[in-house]
Amino acid sequence: MNKKTILVVDDTPDNLSVLYEILKNDYRVLVANGGEKALQIIRGGASIDLVLLDILMPDIDGYQVCSRIRLDKSTKNLPVVFSSAIDEDEQKQKAEGLNVSGYICKPYRKDKVLDEIARILSV
Repeated sequence: MNKKTILVVDDTPDNLSVLYEILKNDYRVLVANGGEKALQIIRGGASIDLVLLDILMPDIDGYQVCSRIRLDKSTKNLPVVFSSAIDEDEQKQKAEGLNVSGYICKPYRKDKVLDEIARILSV
């Protein structure tokens, strides 16, 4: 069985490591340490099934990355899950306006991350 591919985007190396460890047994995991790198990977033609995207990043934030994904015809329907340490309704409302598939709060709990991704990918 081919594993689905998840692109994990976060500017904090520890978060990338934690998510990689959570996901590596069930999914093929690609990592990007910022928004620009994520867009390069996506535009590079990698077969990606879901993007797990940090909202607050220094180069371009998750909202901008998601907006660019939605503007491209080939990726406009790519599932995007936002992750953030800030659990605020305002952020969730802004995320809904970008047609995101889900929202995961930090610190990451393995069961919550896996359940949310499985729900979206219907594995």
